[in-house]
Amino acid sequence: MAMQSFHFVQQQMETYFDTITVEKKNFMPWSRRLHLALLAYRELLLTLTAMDKSPDGTVRDSSKVMKSNIFYVVEYRELLVSLLITFDELKMSMSYLNDLLETQHIFVRMFQAFCEKHGDVVVQKKSKARRKTKKKKASAVETAVADVPTEMNLDALWDEAAPQLSAVLQNPSHITTDVVPFDAASDLSDEEQKLALSKL
Repeated sequence: MAMQSFHFVQQQMETYFDTITVEKKNFMPWSRRLHLALLAYRELLLTLTAMDKSPDGTVRDSSKVMKSNIFYVVEYRELLVSLLITFDELKMSMSYLNDLLETQHIFVRMFQAFCEKHGDVVVQKKSKARRKTKKKKASAVETAVADVPTEMNLDALWDEAAPQLSAVLQNPSHITTDVVPFDAASDLSDEEQKLALSKL
């Protein structure tokens, strides 16, 4: 037996539960599958308990390693509790609830025995999602606000450009005539556009 077995059954239980919550009419087959996956999970826990009683030392050591992994990982440790909390009597049977309570009892007893035998148990801490998006949004808002010209900035820009513009308009001889506007959306090439403008 390996940790992949626990992982597979746990993933299947989560998939079945998610499908039950999504399905409005056809949830009964998924409820039955969840019940069967729960029974498989219970059998895995009972197998670990039986491995503890084995005369072979390597089997007992393997059981100890697997239990420490199960008790360490948050998803394994809180799977049964989350299923208990989210139990829906309209979509799930009472025999499922009975088996869920029995499985939770087996898990708690196994955890208690493990703690008594090995002392303190190291458990994985739930990681909190960091809210970096707010900082990004705040910095994006700040840059957007910084990019929006204020009335004072526009006045300063106009004061700077006004003398240059009036000098060009007062002396039109400095305006170059060889500059031809280019229409990027046109199907015509540069030369064809120049010819069309010269005809105007």
